Amino acid sequence: MRLLTLLILVAVLIVSVPGSAATPTACAGPVVMSFPLAAASAPEPVHLGRGLVLQAVTGDGGWELQVFKAGDTERRDNRLSPIQNWHGAQPFLVTPYMASIYPDERVISIRGTSASICVRILNGRIEGGGNDRRYVDGVVEVRWSGPRG
Repeated sequence: MRLLTLLILVAVLIVSVPGSAATPTACAGPVVMSFPLAAASAPEPVHLGRGLVLQAVTGDGGWELQVFKAGDTERRDNRLSPIQNWHGAQPFLVTPYMASIYPDERVISIRGTSASICVRILNGRIEGGGNDRRYVDGVVEVRWSGPRG
């Protein structure tokens, strides 16, 4: 009984962490960015509402989604990161390694706002092994929950 109580408590804590990919919120809002997982170059950045910019940069056989304040010209404070100095697995990383950790649909809070993005990986296919794993097919779709402007 004690083990069951502990497991329930851990599950509640995981779901309640802000920005957690386990947050049971459905994808909402319009699609603001969509691109092939195996694209050779990044899509153009998208200006969201509230002075925010969404961009995707390539790395680790996939992509890192980033949201910055429009005035952050050095792009140093990704608002999808829970803190400025993050490490390890993060839901805004769309890589073959993260595919085994996070679901293909994940809602990520934008720090400092009430807005969020929803990342959907559609028909993602990975080939290779170890450090050579790469996406070879599929699409990333990003939706925006806040007002446009």
